[in-house]
Amino acid sequence: MSLAKRGPNFLEQDIAQRVASAPQRWTMVVTVANAGDPTADPSKAWPADRRTVEVGTLTAQQVQAAYAKSYDLRTAEAKDYPRTTTGATK
Repeated sequence: MSLAKRGPNFLEQDIAQRVASAPQRWTMVVTVANAGDPTADPSKAWPADRRTVEVGTLTAQQVQAAYAKSYDLRTAEAKDYPRTTTGATK
């Protein structure tokens, strides 16, 4: 099935169905930067040879409609970004 036929909320519906059937688990892996690696621009990929560390497991046992509120709170703060080192602090 093409993405266009799945509708705009198919990922949300899919994860809700998966979590309803059984807890979903993801291993969280952190990639460690080397000296000189760009850390402020996520569009610049690091070489594949960077060290990785497993730091934990994320387990989703229940889906709640809280993300929209979190999104609203984070985007409401958008006026404060990008932060600069010059200028007055609030």
